[in-house]
Amino acid sequence: MKRIIRIEYTENENFEVVVAYVCKYCREVFLSTRHRCRYNPSYKGCFTCKNKEGLKDVVVVEEPISFLDLDEDDLIAPKKIICRKGINPSLDCVRSNGWNYQCTSWENDQ
Repeated sequence: MKRIIRIEYTENENFEVVVAYVCKYCREVFLSTRHRCRYNPSYKGCFTCKNKEGLKDVVVVEEPISFLDLDEDDLIAPKKIICRKGINPSLDCVRSNGWNYQCTSWENDQ
């Protein structure tokens, strides 16, 4: 689960006691306990699978376009997760499921 950090400021009366939570998988600090970590093995996400090799940009171009005609949003290419099993889901698909892909080819890293 999560480890609790208590930060207390006693020298100044204007400060309050803050309770923060540190995720043991991604090591990020949160003020809320609602955190579905993409590295949590219980979610069977691609990030915890031993078949994951990384991410790659996917560029789909239907017709030739000039570089000057591109907006800033067009320069951001969608990403796919590179899988040794050949599944290659999109990062947006995995993110929309709360980093929980439930892949049939998912294998534990251990």
